[in-house]
Amino acid sequence: LDDIRSSRKGLIRLGTTEGRYRVLIPDLISEFQLLYPDVVLDVQYANTQQLTDRVLKNELDLVLLNQNTIDHNQLDSQTLLNERLYVVLSDHMLERYFPDRYPQCRQDFAQGVDLAEFQSIPFVMNRRQFNSRTILDNYLQARGIHLQCLMELTQLDIHFMMTARDYAASFCWSMYLPTIHQMNQSDPDRHLNVFPIRGLDATNRFSLVTLKG
Repeated sequence: LDDIRSSRKGLIRLGTTEGRYRVLIPDLISEFQLLYPDVVLDVQYANTQQLTDRVLKNELDLVLLNQNTIDHNQLDSQTLLNERLYVVLSDHMLERYFPDRYPQCRQDFAQGVDLAEFQSIPFVMNRRQFNSRTILDNYLQARGIHLQCLMELTQLDIHFMMTARDYAASFCWSMYLPTIHQMNQSDPDRHLNVFPIRGLDATNRFSLVTLKG
């Protein structure tokens, strides 16, 4: 009874999306176990709608997700990070598609890229029902820009691996910047560049969501 009263033992059911799971959960689980060795952290991943439904049914205690698509009066949310969207290209792709401007273009693009200049470059993108794709498609449509999408995948870390292999350019949220930095450190011959997108002001609200009360 004392363990229960002082919250030293128990179970916390946490959910997040698949891409965030890969970024957050390995470190989270190991650090959580050191702090609370007798509390079980049960972590699941699903899409945003499924996670929301599980919280409403009391099947999950907390979820970490993109709040832009969530609006429900039974839920409380706390914004953890307002993320920006970046474009990711390898050195080899920059040299191939901007031969007259490479390597100076790396410094120029660091101030912000005009995606109208990238219409001849192949991209791997998220699927259309995901927030990153919605924000990107709205931005492109408003400016009359058409990008070549070679493949749609939900696993963003796979996007970066394919970009490192010069298959296609990709996009990333702020939370994935450390992942790309680690990739560059482990394999400098496949260096990835991350550039902000000029005029893209829309952000992604990454939030902790629970049932009210």
